[in-house]
Amino acid sequence: MISSPSWDGVSNAVLGHYLPFEEDALGNIWHRVDMMNAAVYAYQLGYTDAAVNAAICSQVHNDAVYQLLLDNPDMVAEWLSRR
Repeated sequence: MISSPSWDGVSNAVLGHYLPFEEDALGNIWHRVDMMNAAVYAYQLGYTDAAVNAAICSQVHNDAVYQLLLDNPDMVAEWLSRR
């Protein structure tokens, strides 16, 4: 199981082809594009909360955007639903 709180309930078996290995610090070594691809895939599989959290987390480097997304998770879910 991935230990990031953004991915609670999403197993490596489900996202195995996106995850080269299981680590506690995926955010430090995983490119945002790959993280977003996995978030879209998780959303499509029904892990909507985890996918939204991961998508929001992918913008933690940009304070203004991160705060906007934190305040508008429905907007993130809508974006994910269109992928």
